[in-house]
Amino acid sequence: MPFECPLCTSRRPFLRVEKFKNSYGDICVRVYQNTGGTAPWKANGFEAIWKANGWFETNLSNANAGGGAQIVEAYTVCRNGHVALDDPGVGDAHKVCTLGSVGSGKSQLLHRLLQLDPPIWDQAPQDDREPVEVFISHKSLPYGASPIDNPEEVVATVAANSEPLRIKLLNLLRMKLKLQGVRRRNPLTGERETAPVSILVDEILLRYFESEYADDPEYAQEQANEWGTNLRAPYLYPITLTKGGASATKHLAIVDLPGEATREWTTPTNNPYVNSDDDLSQLEDSATILAIVDPVLADWCFNRLDDSTRSLALRPISDETTTTRETMLAESSAITRKLLQDISHEVQNVDNASLTVIVISKCDAIRYALEHASEDAPRGQYDIGRWNDLIPKKQAVPFVRSAKNALSRLSGRVEDSQPMASAQVREFCNKFRMAPDTRIQDHVAASLLADLSDPRKFWNLVMTGDEFDLTVNMFELPGGAVTHTVSLNDPGNLKPRSFAVGSAASSWNRGVSGERIQMQDVAACALASALLATIISENTVAQLNASARPTYALTAARYRIAEDGGEHTSDGAQAGCFQALRHIISPALGV
Repeated sequence: MPFECPLCTSRRPFLRVEKFKNSYGDICVRVYQNTGGTAPWKANGFEAIWKANGWFETNLSNANAGGGAQIVEAYTVCRNGHVALDDPGVGDAHKVCTLGSVGSGKSQLLHRLLQLDPPIWDQAPQDDREPVEVFISHKSLPYGASPIDNPEEVVATVAANSEPLRIKLLNLLRMKLKLQGVRRRNPLTGERETAPVSILVDEILLRYFESEYADDPEYAQEQANEWGTNLRAPYLYPITLTKGGASATKHLAIVDLPGEATREWTTPTNNPYVNSDDDLSQLEDSATILAIVDPVLADWCFNRLDDSTRSLALRPISDETTTTRETMLAESSAITRKLLQDISHEVQNVDNASLTVIVISKCDAIRYALEHASEDAPRGQYDIGRWNDLIPKKQAVPFVRSAKNALSRLSGRVEDSQPMASAQVREFCNKFRMAPDTRIQDHVAASLLADLSDPRKFWNLVMTGDEFDLTVNMFELPGGAVTHTVSLNDPGNLKPRSFAVGSAASSWNRGVSGERIQMQDVAACALASALLATIISENTVAQLNASARPTYALTAARYRIAEDGGEHTSDGAQAGCFQALRHIISPALGV
């Protein structure tokens, strides 16, 4: 029957794997090419019957072996090697690909996301919404990439390091279906022998490619040997959503692409790394691009760190000289700029705001910089709090304008789709649009940034996730008769207004129950856009927000830099990681 792999462009099944009971009650396994028709396994596959000694015997000729078969589990394997559970109760996989420069923190963020326990509804019940529970299994599926349980073992993904999909098929047979070996007749000697299950896979593959390339047996053998060895295996985790008493399950599939893949995607070289084409082909079928940006690429952030905090923030390298670090940062900055430009182009005019999630990583470095910034730094054109002591004077205006432009785009989306936004967000956006002049909106954005320059509020948004008040100067009509319209453009018409940013648990529960845009998202959108302007450029950020319409999160997936600059080793609530995970899985949950 027709089948489209949920993880790639393969259009039909290649192999089908079945665990079943036969008419005798024996537990059996068969693997065959799914060509349709009656009992296709008899013609082109292997049927293995459970034996008491734990071995399996191939048996294609015994018509009774599969008679009255009751299928217990079934899987399909596409031509590229992706394994998918063939179960009508499980929806298609939701595929995410990570992008970012080498050492930006992709693998650390991925590890954190897959270890999070989503808040339960009882932690922060939303009386005005139908209860929704989300469960993400921490036990990955055996036919996905093997998880790393210890965060200390998480290192930067390199191009040469990947788990091939061929291994995943073997893991399915060995780990899930408990197939330890095969009893077979040796094709050369005719003698009965035991063989590892890999022999079963090898013979099935060879049989298939021999039928496809009957006139070229050497090429058939080559194809059989190479099958499933090139594509990087995704991390596969079941996601179960329970709403209104009904449950639905999907598989979250995340491909951790190496930093070299981002470099090759943005700036193709004459000497690409091995399997680079296969890595980049993963992007074509992704539902979500998760782009990670390292804030240490900004000169102001890098220069505020001393040697010890830099070593905690940057990927270890063999040469510790300043020149090497500066060269590495310069290359990463260029790759990041090109990455965001290319994302803007790739998803332009696509009506899906969830296609792109931009994550600012290593926010513990930003918190450290804010802690050591002066509250009384000279103000420039705008009052942006402690940022005045961090952001270079020439970047201060683009810093504010990028936040303003992001808020303007977000307000337009809220106006077009009111039900997606919380009441607080709608109030904020309405007041933001009331400002009679973009210059007034600049001051509104500046006041939001100033409030988030408070290290405790910033860290609350990123890590602790408690509810807090975001104070923003919003436009209010002046009292009395208005005699000069110019008075409307007076920043003196801006008055402080508080907006409640919900807790991490509350934001999560409201988010998965349909409220896509909350004050947490407003704060992250404005601040992340402002920070990006200092890393890449104001124009690139504006293009990104206009074309890709991304969602944003600020994270510290590997919290390493403590408040005093020492090394922090314990985990926290990871509020920003919850936000990133919500943006990733919301489309998969139908939100």
